[in-house]
Amino acid sequence: MERTFIICALDPIVQMDLVGALHAHFPDCKAVVLNAAHEISQHLDQAVTSCCLFVSSRLWSQDAGALFHDIAARGGQIVTIGGIKAADVPATILETPFTTQMMLEAVTEAKARAG
Repeated sequence: MERTFIICALDPIVQMDLVGALHAHFPDCKAVVLNAAHEISQHLDQAVTSCCLFVSSRLWSQDAGALFHDIAARGGQIVTIGGIKAADVPATILETPFTTQMMLEAVTEAKARAG
């Protein structure tokens, strides 16, 4: 099954770093880059369990909270970039600045958390 990574971040350097590291370590993955949380649902499908969402803490909002709950409830993984997250959504925190190793550890932790 193809692994899908959705990157929702405003910083183009963060976007570029994540895409490069993900393709280097998961060559068959699909990486989608977005600039707004409301665009996320357009890229989810029934195979959400193979999805890992990287979302900037600056884009974490009440409006997107229901979507994040849905992703987590369906087995998707959520990684918050920058440290702040809603306590009621199971998400792994990826502090910035981050290294490739830190990103890989966050992906592993998020997958374990999702079950």
